[in-house]
Amino acid sequence: MKREAQGAATRRAGRVHALHRFIPWLIILAIIAGVFFAIKSASKTTPETKTAPETAYTSGPIHWHAAIKLSVCGVPRDLPGPQDGSMVGPMLYHHHGDNTWHIEGRIFKKEDIAFGKFFDVHSIPFDRDRLLDKKNGDACPDGRPGEVQMFVNGQPNTEFRDYIAQSTPNAQDQVVEIKFAPRE
Repeated sequence: MKREAQGAATRRAGRVHALHRFIPWLIILAIIAGVFFAIKSASKTTPETKTAPETAYTSGPIHWHAAIKLSVCGVPRDLPGPQDGSMVGPMLYHHHGDNTWHIEGRIFKKEDIAFGKFFDVHSIPFDRDRLLDKKNGDACPDGRPGEVQMFVNGQPNTEFRDYIAQSTPNAQDQVVEIKFAPRE
């Protein structure tokens, strides 16, 4: 009986020892499976898809442009930021110091490319009654009061912050002039 008890104890010890050898492998396998499922799950719920409507404004990534001409009392102003060609701002709202809004990426809502968003991202004060450091009624150097005016391809436009950028790969096809000047 003593021998039987010793044999049973030895068999139990062997099984426990074998189990201890496989536990690290089980843990590693569980970690790998967890990482795999986390990556797979994350790819289905990116920030864009969490908030994306059923149908997007564009079917895929786009690369559009809008030339922006700013002026205050007849003096041209550049978009703020380095003028060395480096990218300023996030992909959807960037420029390269070239006074051109580069719109790149997938657009989920058309409001995402309203002019007001571009100006907000670049901390440029802009509205129907304000441009940069001037507000409607402020005087220009000639003493005349100025006001914010907007033109798209030479035509007056009153959408201001709500203007939606158009599908134009060539910036000169969409020239947006925003100026603070006396009414002519």
